[in-house]
Amino acid sequence: MCAAVLKNWREAATLMLVHGRKKIQNRILDNLHPSQALQQTTNLADHGLELLVLKRSMKSSFMPNKYVFPGGIADDSDFSLHWLPIFGATTPELAAHRFGFAKTVEEITPMFYRLRPEQFSVIPSEIAFRICAIRETFEEAGVLLVRSVDQSSYDFNASAAYPYHFGEDHSSKVEEWRHKVVQNPLAFLTLCENLEVVPDVWSLYNWSNWLTPHFDTVIDKEKGKRYDTAFFITCVGEKPYVAEDAKEAVHSEWVSPLQMIEDFAENRVQLAPPQLYEASRLVNCNTVDALLGYLQRQARQPVERWMPVMIKCADGVIFTFPGDSLYPKKPDLEGEHPTLKREEKLQELKSQSSQLHRAIIQTPPVKDGKPTGNKRIQLECTIDLPYGHVAPSFEG
Repeated sequence: MCAAVLKNWREAATLMLVHGRKKIQNRILDNLHPSQALQQTTNLADHGLELLVLKRSMKSSFMPNKYVFPGGIADDSDFSLHWLPIFGATTPELAAHRFGFAKTVEEITPMFYRLRPEQFSVIPSEIAFRICAIRETFEEAGVLLVRSVDQSSYDFNASAAYPYHFGEDHSSKVEEWRHKVVQNPLAFLTLCENLEVVPDVWSLYNWSNWLTPHFDTVIDKEKGKRYDTAFFITCVGEKPYVAEDAKEAVHSEWVSPLQMIEDFAENRVQLAPPQLYEASRLVNCNTVDALLGYLQRQARQPVERWMPVMIKCADGVIFTFPGDSLYPKKPDLEGEHPTLKREEKLQELKSQSSQLHRAIIQTPPVKDGKPTGNKRIQLECTIDLPYGHVAPSFEG
């Protein structure tokens, strides 16, 4: 019996690490229309955002060669009761104080809400997935987000996270401990005990929740690998030393959300729909302070699990999201039916839709076996996202 394994998918967590950089100057930004929520906080300060992205190995079992945020599958150790003394949560009262900010009771986020076997229910599921995101970020990128036991206030606030530094032997210590944690995730608990630190679960904010869609065509090179993934976001006060594990991740890069999107549109990198979507949301925000302010205001708002539903049409592919006119009232979560197909072209389907919340991928004509141009990527969102979440803005 496992904590995070279900019949049709496994549960996972990923972490979007954001750092400040010089303000981005690009013609595309001039045409964007930020949501009202972020317009209230965005200013003309001289810092923009950049995200840590990792390129997965060709040998990776999931999304090979794609650029992703650090993260991975939850392990039973992330739910271990042995975390309680490390967090100083040895009584119900102390546990409520330490973890009280993570009281997700909304059924729209099943991975936080659902019942688990008793041995995996000692700490809130949301806390366990935050631990998972921090552990996986250390495994894949060598970045350790923790707080000192002595100095930790255990308060949920909008302050930035500060990556741990081992001192003069930092790189060798990272490799030493990473090897142990990769071999046995429970070693992450031992690492925290030895360093007298706790995973900085308080600096992470809920951002989104994506369920991998199912496919029944050749596009699905990873058939059967599906994940219900919690996306967390944190702002780091200083750019950390990044060391890829050279197994799952072979390359790392700090890149602006806009550059991430442009590189994808021009076929320089491969992105899955969630990464493209989330980068396009962050394009709306121009400063770390603005982002932190938005995250703090949204901290008590739930996130809804989304599963993109693919529709193959005459001249491209549409990935619809909840709220779109073409999104099924009852999406096929279990993958019992074939991929949806329509005879219309993309523009025809758009004209038939009163509400747009979709990613459109229009492939260029092929001549002599080669595409005659770049694929056209378009994210369309004419609806207000629930709970005040910021909408995407991009057309490339």
